[in-house]
Amino acid sequence: MSEKIDDDDDYEYVHNKGTNVNNTVNNMSQLEVAKAMGITRSQVDSIERKAIRKVRHYLKTKKMKREDLI
Repeated sequence: MSEKIDDDDDYEYVHNKGTNVNNTVNNMSQLEVAKAMGITRSQVDSIERKAIRKVRHYLKTKKMKREDLI
């Protein structure tokens, strides 16, 4: 069972490091993202899996390969 992260010190640390949720180059762990967004790590995992599923479906319907995006 996952718990919501309420530790303000950790949130401030992650939030003030200059991390940007919209920055796709930044490699943040799911826990860091969860802390920055104020949600659970399992919610981040669920969002991530759904996004990957949507991208795969899009590529399949357009008959594209992953290499076409790079």
